[in-house]
Amino acid sequence: MNLISRGAGITGQSVCSFKSYEVFGPTLQVHVSIDSASSWQYEMMMNVTLLKAFVLFVPAGLLLWHSLVMRNRRIPWSALQLIGAVFLVIVVLAHVCEALRLFPWMDWGAERSPGHYLDLSSAVLGLTLLPTAYVIRFITRVASNKSSKL
Repeated sequence: MNLISRGAGITGQSVCSFKSYEVFGPTLQVHVSIDSASSWQYEMMMNVTLLKAFVLFVPAGLLLWHSLVMRNRRIPWSALQLIGAVFLVIVVLAHVCEALRLFPWMDWGAERSPGHYLDLSSAVLGLTLLPTAYVIRFITRVASNKSSKL
């Protein structure tokens, strides 16, 4: 009986297994070979990723809350700040999904995958829009203070 028909087998130090995915028709079998030491390291790395994501969720959530408060006060440029904060929360949620292995079709952590591009584009937009909104708000505040003194 060959390894493909069995679906799983042990060769030397590495554990070989197959995972089946139903892709609109025939079953797609993917061969995964992980030894026990690297499997343990992978699990630890995912736990660290989850911990980092939860720690970063606190400042991202506070930024989102602050942006919502500013948006309710109808402060100019607060929509830009809110959109930037939402993108940073998306980055944190992408890392939570990566650590918990949610949505495996996104192929989290791999280059040129939908998960990578979602994470990268959200980080770039969040780290661009949020500071831009703060700078514009600061400039308009300084300009209004100068005009009120005259």
